Amino acid sequence: MDNDMAIVETAIQQSDHAVVIADASGVIRYVNKAFERLSGYSAAEAIGREMRLLKSGRHDAVFYRSLWETLAAGGVWRGIFVNRRKDGGLYEDETAISPVRNEAGETVGYLAVKRDVTVERHEEMQNRQRHTMDVVGRLAGGVAHDLNNALMTIMGHAEMLEYRLAETGTSSDEISEVKAACDRAASLTRQLLAFGGRQLRELTIVDVNRVVTALPKMLRRLLGDGIALDVVPSSHPALVRFEMGQIERILMTLAMRARASMPDGGRLAIAVDAAPPPSPTGEAPGTSRGWIEVRVTDSGAAIGEECRARIFEPFAFGWRQSWEEGLGLASAHEMIRHCGGRIDASGGTDGGSTFTISLPCVTPEHAEPAPSGRDAQTLRGTETILVAEDEDAVRDLVRVGLARLGYLVLDAPDGTAAMERAVCHSGPIDLLITDMVMPGMSGRELADRLVALQPRMKVIYMSGYPDAAHGEPAAGKPRDVFLRKPFTPEAVARIVRRALTGG
Repeated sequence: MDNDMAIVETAIQQSDHAVVIADASGVIRYVNKAFERLSGYSAAEAIGREMRLLKSGRHDAVFYRSLWETLAAGGVWRGIFVNRRKDGGLYEDETAISPVRNEAGETVGYLAVKRDVTVERHEEMQNRQRHTMDVVGRLAGGVAHDLNNALMTIMGHAEMLEYRLAETGTSSDEISEVKAACDRAASLTRQLLAFGGRQLRELTIVDVNRVVTALPKMLRRLLGDGIALDVVPSSHPALVRFEMGQIERILMTLAMRARASMPDGGRLAIAVDAAPPPSPTGEAPGTSRGWIEVRVTDSGAAIGEECRARIFEPFAFGWRQSWEEGLGLASAHEMIRHCGGRIDASGGTDGGSTFTISLPCVTPEHAEPAPSGRDAQTLRGTETILVAEDEDAVRDLVRVGLARLGYLVLDAPDGTAAMERAVCHSGPIDLLITDMVMPGMSGRELADRLVALQPRMKVIYMSGYPDAAHGEPAAGKPRDVFLRKPFTPEAVARIVRRALTGG
């Protein structure tokens, strides 16, 4: 008998699963070596102490009530524990707890068998996150084309109306608000597409000081009267490579999250710090040697440890979360990571939270000059342009915008009609602007056929579909350009001029 018990003891001690035996009061009476490895507590440290030794605070009263009700009914409880090791670290174990009864049927103890599933659960979480990103990408991709066409129509007509008012020496704040709203909507669409991995990000050099200096007017309306706003730009240049318009979007997301955490009012501070610009050392153009930090600090509720650990996961705390916490922060994290930076969240001991965005900076001499404003004369031309677009409103907008600048514009609702217009036209066609996805003949096929007939013709492809730029037909053809919708008449006019002049 003693030999049999020794074999059982050896088997339990050699098991990969942690084994814990507790008495009816929950006091630990036995643990094996796997438990010691998993928890960090030696047998001598654990025996004689209650099972709450491992309690992490991650489970609520409902969780424990269900556990004890199952055991009291004589059943076996199975579930996942988030426990705390001796060193303070958290781990997850898949546990089965069985009541141990004497001959009279009375519960005299409990047997718990535990399996470490920390890595497994982390991989499951990553798979869920990838699935969520894929769902978001599919959803965004499904609506992007129609939404971008609608936005382009609104933006284009607002800009043309603004031109007409400018000719009379008047302006309209309402038109500016419409254009700003369209820009925000277009930015949101790009953000969703980029987050879902369905749009290539176009990075440019952004002056973070200029961005934060322009924010107060918009943020004060967003935050309301009860929240004081402090914005402090850096005294040093703060230039980074980032997607145009997205730093504003990220800061607005953080501001909206801060507003939600301060229902009774408070203070929000946005501060930029940057290292001095690197001195010339023969490095490659744009090489970063310093970092800039953007700190967004609020006086609301502090971020808890559990929240901080998962705050950048998409909808980590349920689908009832707001955009800012459900997807906005995850999207910001992904975008900043893509640009070589990082974002961290921390909570103060006296309340409040701080989000710190760190980005590699570039030298001022590599910054692109700011646009010098509209100059209609530099955008004018007399070349012949063929526009192929199946969306009537978009086609009309491009045609009217280019015609008013002096171009001869031929237009067609699909590839077949565009071929007919080109064949019937007596002169050369200098430029083709074609949608990538049209009924029947695609934009790529149309361009290939027309270039075969007119080898000197240049091509601009445009699309609101997120996947159209991947495998871009212009690859390897310097004269071809890809234009993502939505865009304004001024934007297309500038690109047309550059395409025609080779600039």
